[in-house]
Amino acid sequence: MKPMRHNLFYYLFYFAIFTATINILVADSSGTCGAIDNCNSPSTKCNFPSDYSIANNCNVYGQTNFAAHPVQWDQFRRMSGASTEKLHLFNQTEFYGTVSLALQYQQTSESNHLAQWFLFNNNSLNSMSYGPNNDPNTGAAFSCDINAYNFGVTSSGVVSFQPKIQNFVADIDLYMGCDQFVGGLWSRISLPINWTSWNLNLCDSNPNNPDSSTFPTDLMQANTTVTVPYANLKQAWVGNKTFGDTTVVMTNGRIDGAQSTMQIAGLKLELGYDFVRKTDRHFALSCLIVVPTGNSPNAQYLFEPISGSNKQWEIGVDFNGHYNFWEHTESNESLGIHYDIALMGMLKHNQKRLFGLKAGPNGTCSAGAAWLLLKEFDSSLNYTGVLTSAANVLALNANIGSSCETNIGILIKYINHHFSFDVGYELFYRNAEKLNNRTAITANKYGIKGGLDVDADADQTASTSTISVNGVADASPVYIKDADVCECPALQPAYLSNKLFSFIEHSWNSDWYPTLGVGCSYEWGYHRDGAHNLAANQWSVLTKGSVSF
Repeated sequence: MKPMRHNLFYYLFYFAIFTATINILVADSSGTCGAIDNCNSPSTKCNFPSDYSIANNCNVYGQTNFAAHPVQWDQFRRMSGASTEKLHLFNQTEFYGTVSLALQYQQTSESNHLAQWFLFNNNSLNSMSYGPNNDPNTGAAFSCDINAYNFGVTSSGVVSFQPKIQNFVADIDLYMGCDQFVGGLWSRISLPINWTSWNLNLCDSNPNNPDSSTFPTDLMQANTTVTVPYANLKQAWVGNKTFGDTTVVMTNGRIDGAQSTMQIAGLKLELGYDFVRKTDRHFALSCLIVVPTGNSPNAQYLFEPISGSNKQWEIGVDFNGHYNFWEHTESNESLGIHYDIALMGMLKHNQKRLFGLKAGPNGTCSAGAAWLLLKEFDSSLNYTGVLTSAANVLALNANIGSSCETNIGILIKYINHHFSFDVGYELFYRNAEKLNNRTAITANKYGIKGGLDVDADADQTASTSTISVNGVADASPVYIKDADVCECPALQPAYLSNKLFSFIEHSWNSDWYPTLGVGCSYEWGYHRDGAHNLAANQWSVLTKGSVSF
């Protein structure tokens, strides 16, 4: 057994633990379960929980965008396996390298928490009731979560979500030791090819049974009997049909089933130097750039597949090292600790998000208001004869993004001749998204329709309407202003997750030193102020092989 010596490794190890602790504290857990805020502060940052809609169980609800853990950041995939022993080699004077291929499958769990993120109601379920709501002046009782008339539906039922995110990653990783040119210099390139599928898994209790085949007279078009285009809400959420004065389909905010894409999640380019490199330890520092080769939100769908970090450039540094505190050279046995700490700054990217809207009797951000039916008015404030979904108006461009990400991995590695065994922990942190330079909406062009008809009440609005209940006609028309746009429903709070993983790998004696291994991991999101749905839980399985030269 080697004596433990105070050297650079220990200071870096302590730094890793300290950084992990600081990141947990940075994800501010102060305060209690918050209330809805009007989100109209001049600040470009939304504060959790006060600026978010919070359900009875303290989970966030009524959001229009979810930013998951980007797949290019995975210390499990990067650090696992005996192949990492072929990096940062001691006493090298020539060019050498290792190339690996990792195939990984990831899938989210705890779908109820992720479902509530998008729901319009504030209970702890993953479902919403819907049905037609009549004019409130009639006194008709209505207790559903969704007024189906906003979507061109007359039927009643219950819709539910079981969201699932699936990722398949083929990560090609190339490490090159450049000692032939400068002793200790190295470079590393990672190319994570990612197929991702995001599926809300919608269910509707009403399979195909509209309560009425036509809308009430004048509700959707003056003096015309309008045929109902959808049999249930699940069909209507696709938004591909018009009805009455809705001459434009729902081009944004569609709530549909599975959507998928294939992208290079984020091309990682790294140039580093080994400040300490011995047979039993190393410490390296590198400059790291992540080229945003993935995609970003475009607001076409509520749950749209995103690969990478929303096309944000990332520039930072990476500290990595290891220390074998026990070795038996004759039998090629060792036991050591490895660590890798990436500290990244991020640049905002111009992208389209679906924002919220002030609505209801209190004029605050109302969950689901992004799908209210709106009347369009001309410059003389007369109804133009056009109805549209608020989603078509509230899908706006803005510079959005987090300013930093941190990915920390620590593992214990045991090597016994041709086998290696890893057990590790990973922490991922991304701070809250901020926004600036958002596109403004045209003032005095739209007003909330509610249950008003388009004949006698053509020029009236019902600004106290919510996605659930129609409000009464306003004493004088209330037109939507840019200040009525709510930004927080489209922005992700701070994201913090933890991961445990294990990996086993076998190597063969040959000139190419081939290796092949398998492993698994489980990641869970950090709970904050009672909210369990700020970060997704997910599991993964991994196989990884490599050759060295």
